Amino acid sequence: MQWFDWLSVVLLSILWGTSFFFVEWAIESMDPWTLVFLRCAIAALLMAIVVRKQHPIHFIVKRWRPYAVVGFLGSALPFLCFAWGQKYIDSGMASMLNALTPVFVVLMAVITGKEKFNIYRFAGACVAFVGVFILIAPKVIGELAGMLAAIFAALCYAIATIYAWQRINRLPPAENVCGSLFYAALFVAPFALWQQPWLVSIETKAIIAVLCLAVANTFLAYLLYYFILKHAGGFYAVLAVLLMPIVAVLMGVFLLGERLYSGFFIGGALVITGVIFADAQLRQWIITHTIRLPPVSPQRKNER
Repeated sequence: MQWFDWLSVVLLSILWGTSFFFVEWAIESMDPWTLVFLRCAIAALLMAIVVRKQHPIHFIVKRWRPYAVVGFLGSALPFLCFAWGQKYIDSGMASMLNALTPVFVVLMAVITGKEKFNIYRFAGACVAFVGVFILIAPKVIGELAGMLAAIFAALCYAIATIYAWQRINRLPPAENVCGSLFYAALFVAPFALWQQPWLVSIETKAIIAVLCLAVANTFLAYLLYYFILKHAGGFYAVLAVLLMPIVAVLMGVFLLGERLYSGFFIGGALVITGVIFADAQLRQWIITHTIRLPPVSPQRKNER
């Protein structure tokens, strides 16, 4: 049903968008390594409970190599980049740069031969990166480092997506998420232990933020994401990526007191426009629903 597809998209964009808010909360008293480890470990445990009801859990060891790659590039590394980067940039800025992921996916698909190159994708990538330049231009060195970390995280998401398409696309989604999150937590665990988090006084709101990130923004978001892919298609998942910055920016402004500047709106609009141009399904949908051609009269139709 059409309305249910849109409801799922809005809910997913809320789950993804609020994750940047909770990261801001958590990093106030928790180091990025511990945050990412707890986020991945708790979500992997919940996903394992879901998967265990249908399949034996030994698939994690059997398919360890692709799950390790996807877990590292698709969860551990980007989660770390955002957790570290948000020490220097606002949550709204981080979410806007994360919206570059579909552009990177298209570029990686073209490079690997999965998609054909065309002028729309080239123009979309150019417009998006002009938007990124406008976002970055007025920033100082510390903020610039945080923005580059967010951009690198979006690139990691794209590489992980392309790799997953090639290696584990036909496997059960719940198993893929469970396996990749397990290895993501495994990668981060030694570094989290090195930080000795038990010696640090962690605030209550940081604990609440970690639980929300693990349960809602990771576990439930992944389940909803694959539900949308199965029942509505990848087009709706891209829409959720575009709506996500709106949620993150609103929460940052009204709940975290973040300030916006004119370049943010201009650069953000260019990033979103670039994503629309680069994604063929999204571009076609907008053309279909915004350009209404006048109906052809029976007389003119007969003349043809």
